[in-house]
Amino acid sequence: MPRGQPAITKGSSPSLFHYLRLLFRAGSLLLILGMLLSLPPQSQPSALAAGRNPARSDLICHTQWDTILPVTHHLVQSADPFSIDIGISGRYGGVGVEFWLGSEPFSASSVINILEARSSAGAGWQFSSFTTAYDGPQFIVNQASGNSRGYQWGFSTVYNTNKTYTLNATNWAPNYTDRFDLFGTSPCELYDSVSNPTLMFDEGKMKLLALRRWTPDGFAIAITNAYSLRSTVDQYWQDYLPAHAFYLNRSVAREHNLRLYLVGSTWSEGPILPYQTGLTVQHAWLGYDTANNPSWVIDASASYAVFVWQIGDQDAGVAIPLVNGANMSLEETVYCDDPLNDACGSIRWLTLHDMTLNAVFPLGSIRTYEFNYFVGTPQQLAYLGFPLP
Repeated sequence: MPRGQPAITKGSSPSLFHYLRLLFRAGSLLLILGMLLSLPPQSQPSALAAGRNPARSDLICHTQWDTILPVTHHLVQSADPFSIDIGISGRYGGVGVEFWLGSEPFSASSVINILEARSSAGAGWQFSSFTTAYDGPQFIVNQASGNSRGYQWGFSTVYNTNKTYTLNATNWAPNYTDRFDLFGTSPCELYDSVSNPTLMFDEGKMKLLALRRWTPDGFAIAITNAYSLRSTVDQYWQDYLPAHAFYLNRSVAREHNLRLYLVGSTWSEGPILPYQTGLTVQHAWLGYDTANNPSWVIDASASYAVFVWQIGDQDAGVAIPLVNGANMSLEETVYCDDPLNDACGSIRWLTLHDMTLNAVFPLGSIRTYEFNYFVGTPQQLAYLGFPLP
């Protein structure tokens, strides 16, 4: 069951990826694939030609679509009053499947897992990219994982675990396409130009770091989630947009009174209740993704967003700096059919990085995209530069 893909725009310009108008004809896919990179034929990669596995990276296939992926490594940082314990699945590209937030010692009443952990090969907490070729095709790549063929797949990643507050991948993992226009793709099946046009242009490597940050009200936590890509071919694209996905558990959001605040240089908005059907976001454009979920394109002038949960009698916040806006979707019927049932969906947040127009990524070149998250009380986050309206 593939998820819907968001409508993403910048300002009032036309949609960058035109998700709302994809009337793709399968009969023309073979021709389009032939023009995909506008490269000489000998330079055009295919899933078979580009499918070499780096050392210590194995492909895991056909995991049930809606299961929770196993945690293999933890990123832990203690602070005052809130600490974190982030669990990643190293067997599936290092995607985040747990984000425990609370006060120590952790107990049922003092800690919550804010992530939507089901189907994290396409959800959870991870890097994604949106690419448009000069001749029109558009595709989505997650960090060495995917789930758009009705099951989850991923490439295993090895991590340096000498310190609890950092996780560094020690090998490069193949980053295959998860979607090609409206087609779900997977390296677990044979490449087919019509039914499974899976492609790979990069290898990826993740680095996680969580450090304490002093404030007059105690220590907060600064998290950097950086993803590096090494090009396996010469690449030329019309545009390339990196993003970081942050899928939030809708049931936990309602139970713990999740509020979202948006702040720009001349405006602010909130509290917004992102789990609530029928919500409105003033500084955003409302569209609908390919699964007909309401999807808000947050204004590119937004400086930061702050999510705030109530844990016991305290408020715990996660602040996210923004450089190119964001996209938020209320996924209502991913796991079942009742849009009013929180267990049927999730809250999808995409932090957008700067877009590269006329992108050129030479063979062997490495590029790194950083996304930052700050954890603390509202008072601590205000001291760090993220005051609530």
